[in-house]
Amino acid sequence: MKLNELDLEKELSKKKVLARHYKNVLAHVGGAEEYSSYYKDVSPKEIEQYDKAKEKQKEKPKFKHKGSGYYADVYNLPQKVNTVVKIGRVESGLTPSADSYLNYLHAIEDTDNPYFPQIYSVRMFKDLHGRVVYKVQMEKLQPLSSLNQAQTTAIGKRLIKQIDVDRDPLIKSYLDTTIRKVPTTGTVAALLGGVVTTPSLFNKDADAALVQAVKLLHNLIKTKRMSNDIGVNNVMWRPTPYGPQLVFSDPVA
Repeated sequence: MKLNELDLEKELSKKKVLARHYKNVLAHVGGAEEYSSYYKDVSPKEIEQYDKAKEKQKEKPKFKHKGSGYYADVYNLPQKVNTVVKIGRVESGLTPSADSYLNYLHAIEDTDNPYFPQIYSVRMFKDLHGRVVYKVQMEKLQPLSSLNQAQTTAIGKRLIKQIDVDRDPLIKSYLDTTIRKVPTTGTVAALLGGVVTTPSLFNKDADAALVQAVKLLHNLIKTKRMSNDIGVNNVMWRPTPYGPQLVFSDPVA
């Protein structure tokens, strides 16, 4: 995946656009006569070809909606059980180079870190309104909420051991005695968010891959003037033979 080598796909031609909306217009106006001059460059044959293509498309397995975010939706791929498609839009008024999520993908494209998602392809195009839309094919990850209590506790305690939590007043106040003993998914997200803000909180025995991932995110946020958006919905996990592996799915805004 090389984001800097991607080109925006061309918008649909006028004829395809007209053909796509032809039947809808007729349904609203009650006949073709009123709009015949407007559609004079769309032949009946083109409309027939378009309708056949749409019918053929219906025969293909559809994406199953998996989840939604503020600017994107995620769909399961029927033919690839371990792959999902994330379809999102660049925030209005921004260019792709200023989009937080696309900047995140660009920052991790040459890394081989288990705390980052595996990205298979990225495509960008413009919709009919001129808005930039991206389609990301990536590995299927699991939400933190799907961890059982034993898994959550083990992950939380492992993180607490790697971080000097008493040096950060916010983390220290959050981790009361009960939460230290039985960490929640909120604990996990709070700890990760805290070290991304202040990587120096790691102790010398911390997981090297986690330290590397956190420093990359810290520098990305600082240099691109982004926000730390780590929460229970922006950290996910992948199953491994050694247990759940945490993954920063969409950590910046």
